[in-house]
Amino acid sequence: MKSKYKIWHIYHSGVAIYNNNLKSLHIFDYYKDPKEILPDIIYKLENLKTINIYCSHGHHDHYNPEIFQWDLNNYKTNFIMSSDLKSKIPNKIKDKINLYFIKNGETLKLDNLYIKAYPSTDLGISIYIEENQSKIFHGGDLNWWDWESFSKEEKIKEENDFKKALDKIEDREIEIACIALDPRLKDSFHLAVNYFNSKIKPDYIVPLHFKNDYDVITRYKNNFENENNILKFKNPDDTISI
Repeated sequence: MKSKYKIWHIYHSGVAIYNNNLKSLHIFDYYKDPKEILPDIIYKLENLKTINIYCSHGHHDHYNPEIFQWDLNNYKTNFIMSSDLKSKIPNKIKDKINLYFIKNGETLKLDNLYIKAYPSTDLGISIYIEENQSKIFHGGDLNWWDWESFSKEEKIKEENDFKKALDKIEDREIEIACIALDPRLKDSFHLAVNYFNSKIKPDYIVPLHFKNDYDVITRYKNNFENENNILKFKNPDDTISI
């Protein structure tokens, strides 16, 4: 049986998801491509029709203006950006492409694609998309930022902010959720994924925000064996079909 999705972990929070049924490609939070896999993804996919490129916010590890230089003339292409990026993108680029800005709480409809911006616990937004029966969520910098250096009050605020953000999302049924699993948080690295799983119950989770530390996924799976919906990417350029 042919898989519905093909998912590439490009690097850090950069993820590409190909919908086999609709021949559409969704690229989230491209930052860099150390294994140079994007040309193979884009130009070797058979019958690819539409490319949607999303950016959750303007931090350097989530946004790279290189996306506007890619040769995408053979495809219908949309760029969906957090509104904090408006001032970073020159007008000469804005005038040439299908570019849309969206902020928390706003929705966007493009053909059969429905997009809604949800809160982040840092700059920008998290992004939910529906495409026919497909339901995908990319958290951007939405995370339970429980830093060791924080005071008790700061930790409580971070917990509350994260849980309030998920309160707004809990009515969504999600197939694929891309959520931060950040090893810099040390003993708290798992909090966001665990809570998201218990609250939202997505079919699959794609871990984000760990740069080269792919071992963090193994550590998570070893510590939480019952959380078997976590997709285990091992390297930049890893591909999983589901």
